[in-house]
Amino acid sequence: MNWTPISPQRLSWLHWDSPAELQRLDPYLLWADLTGFAGYSGVGSFAQKVPLVIELKPGGSLQALVDAQLIEVPPCLCDSAPSIGTGYAQAKNLGRLAACVKHLELGLPLPYTSDPSWGLLTERTAAAPKTLSDRTVIGVIDLDCAFLNRVFRQPGDLTKTRLLGLWHQGDVAIAPWVTPRGFGYGRELDRSAINQLLATGAVSVDPAAEQDAYQSLAYLHDAQGQLERKAHGTHVLDVAGGCVQGPATSSSAKPGLADRAQDCDLVFVHVPRAPRADTTGASLCAHLIDAMHYVVDRAGDAAHIVVNLSIGAQAGPHDGQSLIEHAIDNLVAARRDAGQTLAVVMSAGNGYRSECHAQGTIAPNGAASFGWRIRPEDDTDSFLELWFDRESGTGIEVEFTSPRGESSGGVSVGKAQVLDGADGAVCSVVFCNDAPTGPGPMALLAMGPTRASPRRTALVAHGLWTVRVINKEASPLVFHGWVERDDPPVGAPGAKRQSTLVDLGPAAFVTGAGTLNNIASGTEPVVVGASVKASGQMSDYSAKASGLSRRNRAPDALACADESVSFSGLEAAGVLSGQRYRMGGTSVSAPVLARQLANLLVRRGKAAGAVMSKSDLLALL
Repeated sequence: MNWTPISPQRLSWLHWDSPAELQRLDPYLLWADLTGFAGYSGVGSFAQKVPLVIELKPGGSLQALVDAQLIEVPPCLCDSAPSIGTGYAQAKNLGRLAACVKHLELGLPLPYTSDPSWGLLTERTAAAPKTLSDRTVIGVIDLDCAFLNRVFRQPGDLTKTRLLGLWHQGDVAIAPWVTPRGFGYGRELDRSAINQLLATGAVSVDPAAEQDAYQSLAYLHDAQGQLERKAHGTHVLDVAGGCVQGPATSSSAKPGLADRAQDCDLVFVHVPRAPRADTTGASLCAHLIDAMHYVVDRAGDAAHIVVNLSIGAQAGPHDGQSLIEHAIDNLVAARRDAGQTLAVVMSAGNGYRSECHAQGTIAPNGAASFGWRIRPEDDTDSFLELWFDRESGTGIEVEFTSPRGESSGGVSVGKAQVLDGADGAVCSVVFCNDAPTGPGPMALLAMGPTRASPRRTALVAHGLWTVRVINKEASPLVFHGWVERDDPPVGAPGAKRQSTLVDLGPAAFVTGAGTLNNIASGTEPVVVGASVKASGQMSDYSAKASGLSRRNRAPDALACADESVSFSGLEAAGVLSGQRYRMGGTSVSAPVLARQLANLLVRRGKAAGAVMSKSDLLALL
């Protein structure tokens, strides 16, 4: 096998006429094109519509792209006209679209968009029902919400839900589900639909009837048709705003006494899971931005809002400059300018012990090397992002060498190389200077699977690959490398096969510092690390700041996530009413703090000065 330059003629949809144009392309999108979207099981044809995040050029508009028939955009985004938006475009149109926008980032394609006739439901119908009160709304963006559980009903009235809406982004609407107005895809149950379910039979009083209702809704069931025993999003939503049901114990994640949070209205967005055959670990960026807009839309214009995101990944610029971080910051600022508080709470991440981050300073005209261990029997792609603290990538080269000694040679900015096997591309290096995932020089090392699947037969060598960063300039060079989180698709056989970084010599570059959640470096979110309830000390897995360069975001606060060193995790609601289970990590600490913020906003109400910034909120905690 030999490394060769990637030319535009090698690709199906993307094209560029100069290195400058290559540098603006999403390198993940280039890898997808290079491999014929083989890792994206949701992409069935060139006519397939795929989700995208778009940053417009100055003076551009989403509506203009819609009018040019290049993309379909959720109606609510066309109405609000953000500078960073989302939409769906046919794979065959990606090259034309990329030429019309400043940046383009690929999201997670889903199987139900594989029919070329599929499209967003774009007619502008009557506005969706909003909360009738001005009370605080708690939104959670996560996976799996047991919305019939009594902890999410009105205190004192088990026949009424507190949920304003549940949007499942990853499936089609079959009655009683509907396609959500203003967003055009997925399926939704609003407050009236959930109340109708609670009024059916014994659902409001019998957990067994809840199970039957979930079965009829084709929701919360695994691949074998069995009801899930526990659900990540259910636990998170209960911690953030579930009704208090009895005295707290040392293992409880909720307070022991009723508080204001249990009176708040709720909104839940169930983000898509990667299909079982998907091997890419594709980004949820587009769906998360849509989810934020949905929570704000359903909460209405009068409410203060707390949104919890216990979701994230590892790779990214970690400097607050990604498209999704800008989109979230912009939405918070717009809400504040309109006279309401939008507090976004994020989990810091659990990556301190993951061996997925390397950082260091390279002397002038020097080099640094470390290893990247690729696991055998891994049917997912693996990705390593290298970021550099310079305005330009001039004078930087990266070299990538396989366990067999096949070297890419020094790849400079504006260049791309691919290593081909007998059945096509097995890995690539793309070095760009203005990627949509963040400004400045970034090199993406993309690796195919090491185990064959029906869609993937081009296999890469497992073992220890060598990554070498070369500084040809007369000034020191700070670098960071993050391996992307590599969870197997839901229902896939076998264990998680996460690749890791390895030090190769006396110089130590691999560190647990700088492992913050990849979307948690923005200006506005409150980022929460995990602590041990018994001692108050930070949990040993909780992500920390890098201590190096501008990519040095640290958690803003700690909240409990573990009962003690011996007993990890804390308890909250399971799927059926009355069930409880234990879950840990910063996915728990974030909603613990989100609940505190909700209580604070309810107490502040509509008094003068009630609109609060992040610093205001942190000062009052």
